[in-house]
Amino acid sequence: MTKAPFKQLLDNNPHIGKVWTLEDNVIDLIKEDYDLIIDLHKNLRSRQYIFRLRKKSVNFRKLNLAKWWKIRKKNFQLPDLHIVDRMFEKLTAYGIVNDGRGLDFFISEKDKETARDRVPKLPYVCLVLGANYYTKRIPVEVTEKIIQGSPHPVVLIGGKDVQVAGEQLHEKYTEKVINLCGTINIGSSAAVLGNSFHVVTGDTGMMHIAAALQRPITVLWGSTIPTFGMGPYYGDSDLAPAHMEVENLSCRPCSKLGYNSCPKGHFKCMMDQNVDKLFN
Repeated sequence: MTKAPFKQLLDNNPHIGKVWTLEDNVIDLIKEDYDLIIDLHKNLRSRQYIFRLRKKSVNFRKLNLAKWWKIRKKNFQLPDLHIVDRMFEKLTAYGIVNDGRGLDFFISEKDKETARDRVPKLPYVCLVLGANYYTKRIPVEVTEKIIQGSPHPVVLIGGKDVQVAGEQLHEKYTEKVINLCGTINIGSSAAVLGNSFHVVTGDTGMMHIAAALQRPITVLWGSTIPTFGMGPYYGDSDLAPAHMEVENLSCRPCSKLGYNSCPKGHFKCMMDQNVDKLFN
């Protein structure tokens, strides 16, 4: 069960029998005979559904209090455990174990075809412009440095919220940039990620999809930090993400989710990223 916009993330998964959205009739949902409810969100809404379904449920440690404390006391130590592994901690008692193969993401043939049509078959860097929150996005000034220094063509992906930025970058670097922002769906964007030589991204949902597709990733971290335990997850793969963070900023991290503007007004956590280090 998920929000309607996220349904397309699950529709092509052959291991899922049925996907419900919050817009579906809850009466129909209650009629289903479930054995166990695994609550990955652990909020008021999910608890309301669990109450109405009246079935056994299990959830996991979100560490919200610990993250809140880390934001206020920067030297506070968080558990060194990824959110995926924290989920599995509670599930092993039910015979559900981590297969070590990382995350799943399945792409339809139609979306694969769209990606092939839109992007030439050559080595390219995929640069993710979009993110839910401004303080997780890579600023245009920084993306320009990445484009200028990249030895390969750069393909831009993101939603309609960054479409104008993508168009401006394409106009300025026409020979080197392919802009797909706001023009293809999540599945086709995933296919573009999957065909890329390397992915450069902020802390975004596309970052997790790139990890599911086992692509090499460089993450530019802004208001959030990888030690929150929500970075790229590769399972037992030999791949590991490259994390880029602006060190010695007293204001980082400032949020566990992100903001629509920098609380301090300077946005140094992204503006001061060392792009030369990325290419090294």
